[in-house]
Amino acid sequence: MRISGWSCVAFLSALSGLPSAHAQSLPGSASATSLTTPQQATTPPCPGFTVTTQGLSGAGGAIADASTTNFVINVSGAQPYVWDLDVTTFITHTACWDLDIRLISPAGTSVALTTDNGGSNDDVFNGTLWDDSVIAVPVTDFGFSNGVTATPASPEGSFTRFRGENPNGAWTLAITDDVANEVGSLASWRLDMFSVPSMPGTFPLTFAKQAGLTLTDNTTVSDSLPISNIGTSIAKVALYVEVLHTSSGDLDINLTSPQGVPVPITSDNGSFNDNCFNGTWFDEDAPTVLTDATFSNNVVMVLAQAEGALDSLVGQNPNGTWTIDVTDDANTNTGTFVRWQLKIWTCGACSGSVTNYCTAGTSSSGCVPALSVSGAPSTTSSSGFVVTCNNLEAQRSSMLFYGTSGRVAWPWTNTGSSSFMCVKSPVQRTPAASSGGTSGQCDGQYSIDLNQFWSTHPSALGQPLTALATFQAQAWYRDPPAPKGTHSSNAIEFFLCP
Repeated sequence: MRISGWSCVAFLSALSGLPSAHAQSLPGSASATSLTTPQQATTPPCPGFTVTTQGLSGAGGAIADASTTNFVINVSGAQPYVWDLDVTTFITHTACWDLDIRLISPAGTSVALTTDNGGSNDDVFNGTLWDDSVIAVPVTDFGFSNGVTATPASPEGSFTRFRGENPNGAWTLAITDDVANEVGSLASWRLDMFSVPSMPGTFPLTFAKQAGLTLTDNTTVSDSLPISNIGTSIAKVALYVEVLHTSSGDLDINLTSPQGVPVPITSDNGSFNDNCFNGTWFDEDAPTVLTDATFSNNVVMVLAQAEGALDSLVGQNPNGTWTIDVTDDANTNTGTFVRWQLKIWTCGACSGSVTNYCTAGTSSSGCVPALSVSGAPSTTSSSGFVVTCNNLEAQRSSMLFYGTSGRVAWPWTNTGSSSFMCVKSPVQRTPAASSGGTSGQCDGQYSIDLNQFWSTHPSALGQPLTALATFQAQAWYRDPPAPKGTHSSNAIEFFLCP
């Protein structure tokens, strides 16, 4: 298998500076454990969450030929939820493609580190750091050499499947030697556990793009998707693709984040079958490992783990331009890259990403009104998103108006006014009300719950409400001595949360 556009040497060069595993050889029972110096979590938690780190080494022993041998590490004293983990193996074996290695959690979740990779080479997993949260070569794409340790490597399955489980209990490294005659042993293994006291709150947003790009032989097509005004820390990413092709095994698909981090999604999976990726979600939590999946002609692989580690994108800022490359790396068969979607979970609750813009006018009494918000704009909540304008001229009729067509900055009047019209028409007015306060002072206020307004005005501008729809809003108030007899506040822009 290949990583389109990258050599393994180039891919590995991106890894310089990452911590390497340190070989250990611990004799004794396969269930013996000892505390070692833990390495740093490579998947950053959401802001405000502190990770507890533990490094545990387990003893090894002979790997039974044509059978399965279990090695156990008992974890205790960890926080109640797994956030991230890494495994390091010290295995000597004279034909590493005989090996299937799986990590099994106390809850029974099983994740494949490798199944039948490594060729006939000796000892390629003797010191391998298995980590799916760094820019590591997938083990299925590694260029193995006899006696040379493949490290770091992204496991065949995804460790993300353990996230949120209780880490305390027995973790089992199950090693199957599935071919007779060639033999080996596990000198020791290491489990680096990173746990948190509670799971962070996150929310997902989905972004779609029609690509409509023709795939011809031995060429690559690229499409980009700009994303803005969402949370600044990724908690999870999933990718959806629709690709029509008469030989799915010709396809290499790679996703690149705005920070330039590449993730190989699939490289040469699907054999000669048609249209296997014409509606596939690649999700780290999927039960199916792509490289071990069974494909059938014109049967879509609906849900699978990507070949590379989407978890390597966690902690990055999702705002910016995402790029997807689709390569047809063989002759004869062609197809179409139809469309794709990104589902991005960001840390924290949805806030609507409220942004202030435009300049407020100054009233005849010297008041400079300012908008503020509390809560989140929502497609489903009937209350809870309150927009308030403070510092208004007191005892004046006032209201909020909003639009969905974008920002502008037009003078409020032809001459003399310091206010601007900042919301592009058409606009929707909300009910007018007195600003209250003391006449001649700047203690007036106007406030409205827009979630409540939308729930009671089904025909208002912007209905029906849809997630990610963008709104602009501004306050208006009477000021008889002013040009035109009115003034306006600054403006805000926000999108609707799911």
